[in-house]
Amino acid sequence: MARAERDLGKPARASALARRALGIFEILRGSHGDAASRRLLAEISLARGAGARAERILAPARLVLSKIPAAEAIEVLRTAGLSARATGRRAEALRRLARAERLVEAQRRLIPGAELRARAFWRQARVYHDRIALELESRSPRFATLFRLAETARARGFRDRRARTPPATWRRLAERRALLGSLTRRLEEADPGGPRPASARDAAELRGRIQALEREILSEIHRIEAAELSPPEWHGASDPDRTASLLAAGEAFLSTFVAGDRVLVLILRREGREAVVLPLPAAEIRARVDRVQFQLDASALAARRTDANLDFLRLSSVAALRELHAAVLEPIEPHLPSEGRLLVSPHDFLHRVPFECLHDDLGPIDRRFRIARTPSADAVARRSAAAGGSAIAGTILVCGLVEGGPAFAAAEIESVASRFEGGRTRILRDPTSSELLGALAGCRVLHLATHGAFREDNPLFSRLTTSDGAIFLLDILATRIEADLVVLSACESGSTHAGGTDDISGVAHGFLAAGARRIVASRWRIHDEATAALMAAFYRRADGTGPDGDPAAALALAQQEVRERWSHPFFWAGFSLYEA
Repeated sequence: MARAERDLGKPARASALARRALGIFEILRGSHGDAASRRLLAEISLARGAGARAERILAPARLVLSKIPAAEAIEVLRTAGLSARATGRRAEALRRLARAERLVEAQRRLIPGAELRARAFWRQARVYHDRIALELESRSPRFATLFRLAETARARGFRDRRARTPPATWRRLAERRALLGSLTRRLEEADPGGPRPASARDAAELRGRIQALEREILSEIHRIEAAELSPPEWHGASDPDRTASLLAAGEAFLSTFVAGDRVLVLILRREGREAVVLPLPAAEIRARVDRVQFQLDASALAARRTDANLDFLRLSSVAALRELHAAVLEPIEPHLPSEGRLLVSPHDFLHRVPFECLHDDLGPIDRRFRIARTPSADAVARRSAAAGGSAIAGTILVCGLVEGGPAFAAAEIESVASRFEGGRTRILRDPTSSELLGALAGCRVLHLATHGAFREDNPLFSRLTTSDGAIFLLDILATRIEADLVVLSACESGSTHAGGTDDISGVAHGFLAAGARRIVASRWRIHDEATAALMAAFYRRADGTGPDGDPAAALALAQQEVRERWSHPFFWAGFSLYEA
C-alpha cells in the first residue's frame, strides 16, 4: 500500500504506511520486511532531497545484507549508493554501487535460462544506470568505464540467446506452436476486411483460445528453462581501444545509453573516441521520437487512400525528422567522419529512431552515411573474425506468401530469384511453417516476402505468416541459422522491444540470436508496391551477400532510387540493416 501511494504521488501517506509496516516487522524481527520498509522510506526521503535522512533510515538495513534475499540486498545497496551521492560522498557511492553490481552478476549466474534471467534482470539493471550517471558527474568522466558499464547493461538477454544451443526439450512445444500459428492465421482472416470475416463472438472466442495457448507455451518454456544450466561468467566487449582498432576506415561506432534524464553517446573511431551527453533531456528527445512515429503512422494510414495529401504529410514528417536530427546527431557531428559508415548500438527508446531518414538542412543523411544497427560492440569483433574466412557455402532461398500474401509478393520473388545464377537457388512459394523452418538450415541467403506482425505486449509471439499459420520469434530462437544475409520483406520485421533493461526482442533480433550474420528488416508497416521496388533495387545495386560486401551500401543506394518516385520517407526508409 505504501508503494502504491508513493507511485500515486502521495509521499506523506506513503511514509505513514511504510512506518507502520516497519514497526510491525521490527516486532516480528523480519529482516527482509524491515529492510524493504526502510528502503522505501529512504527512497521517499531522497525524492524530497533529504539525503542525510535517507542515510540514517537505511543504516540498519545495510547491517543485515547477508540475512535478506539477494534481490532486496541489491536494492538496499543501490539506494544506499544514491543516498551517499546525495550527501556528496561520491567515493562511498561508487563503492556501494560497485558492490551492488557484483551481486547482480553473481545472481545472474545462478538463474537458468535466457528468458528467466531477462525477467529477473529488468529491475536490477538500474544499478548500471546509476553508476553511469555518477560517472558523468565527475570532472573528467572515464570513457573506458562508461563504455564497460554501457556494454554490460545492454542486450544481455539477446547475448544469452545467441550464445546458447536451443534446448532439445523445446521440440516438445512444436505441436502447440503449430496450433497457435493456425489459430493466429484464422484470426487474421476473420477480420472485417479479411477473406473470411467472422462475427464478433467468434473472433472473441478465437482470441481467448490464442491467449490461453500463449500462456500455456510461456509457462512450459519457463519450466524447461528452470532445468537448464546457468550461464558461464560473462565478460563482454569492454575494451574500447580494441573495438576501435577493428573498425574500418571511415567507420564510427555509436553506443547510445539513456541514463536517467540524460542521453549519452559514446563515439569510437580509429582516430579516437569521445563521450557526449546530448544537450536536450531524455524526455524531450523521447517526445521528438514519438512525434516522428506519429507522423509515420499517419502516413501509413493515408497511403491506403487514393485521395490522401501525401505532400502535406511529407512536409510535416520531414519537419519532425529535422527536429530529431538536431537533438540526436547534430550535437555529435564534430566527432563523426564527413561521410562513411555509422554502426549504431541504440538503447531504450532510441531503438525507435529512424536514423536512415533523419534530415539535416540539405536533406536525408543517407547521402553521407551508410547506417547499420547492432545490439552491442560484440558484433565488431565477430564481424572482424568472419571477414577473415571464406564465403559461406549454402543455398539461396527465395520464398514468400503468394496466396493471401502481400500484393506484389509473386513479382518480388521472381525478381529476386532472377538476380542469382546457378543451381543453388531454391524457390518456395506459399511454404508451410515446417517447410520454411526446415529450409533455413544450410541457407547462405534468405529472402522472405510475407506478412509480419510485431507483438510489443509479448515479443516472443511476434510472427511471420506462412501458408498454414505462422512462425514466431520463439520458433526462430529454437533454430540454428548460419545465413550470411537474411532479408525479411514483411511489416514490422525489424521492430524492437527494448524495455528498461534493453532486453531487445523482435523477429530480426531473433534471426541474429539464432546465428544469422546480417538482417535487412522493416521497422514499420510497409507499402507493398514501394517495398517490391526497393527489393529489386537492393539486389540490383550491389552484391551484399559475400563477406566483403556491405548490404548497408546496397540498401542506401536502393532507398535513394526509390525516393525518386515516392518522396515520403514512409515509402523508402522503412528498412534497416542489423548486424551481430
